Amino acid sequence: SQEEVVNLQKRDKQTFKIWEYICDISRKGFQEIYDILDVKLSERGESFYNAMLPSVVKDFEKKEMVKISDGAKCIFIEGFNSKEGKPLPMIIQKKDGGYNYSTTDSAALRHRVLEEKADRIIYVVDGGQKLHFQMVFRAAEQVGYYKASQVEIDHVPFGLVLGEDGKKFKTRSGETEKLIDLLNTAIMRARVLLNKRLDNSEESEIDCLALVLGINAVKYADLSCNRIKDYVFSYDRMLKFEGNTASYL
Repeated sequence: SQEEVVNLQKRDKQTFKIWEYICDISRKGFQEIYDILDVKLSERGESFYNAMLPSVVKDFEKKEMVKISDGAKCIFIEGFNSKEGKPLPMIIQKKDGGYNYSTTDSAALRHRVLEEKADRIIYVVDGGQKLHFQMVFRAAEQVGYYKASQVEIDHVPFGLVLGEDGKKFKTRSGETEKLIDLLNTAIMRARVLLNKRLDNSEESEIDCLALVLGINAVKYADLSCNRIKDYVFSYDRMLKFEGNTASYL
């Protein structure tokens, strides 16, 4: 799989064709979620920055920030050390020629500031990536992609969603819960609740209300929790008609 990533970044014809096929399948799956949530967006995947990655490496090399470590091109930033106290590398090109998230995120930051003239960038990514972004932002500032006095860059971290067993939220079969299944289950459970309370309503009205209540119950359950802390997900608590819930409000 690591070799295929390199082939993809080099735009090997067969690899690229397979990747495009996978993207089309993914796109259909994502669109189903976007339609339910009424989300509109302009698609820009990681691949958008692929052609920019070699020049990002050259930018760091021109500033003499690159050191070779075990065949990989790395940047060592002062103040970032491992638990053992050794300098922590930010790898921008692997030994096999492939690029890392550090390279892509550096390219994205450069493009957003220099091409799109952003004056504030907010990265909404889970808390586990805190160190990664600290290093990318510091390296980007040192290479001259932005000045902290002119561009505000924030990493907005969030916690994990846990199951009632206290572990990362999964289905009963042990697989990670898919968002589309979670949303559909919330809508289905909301429909059951509404049928009990609204005996004489038309089915079309119940369907409309179930969509609104189910989706907003999921949103409210997420937004009413402390953003940076993990929280336990529960359909029953989320759809209660009393307490601090969307249903009650």
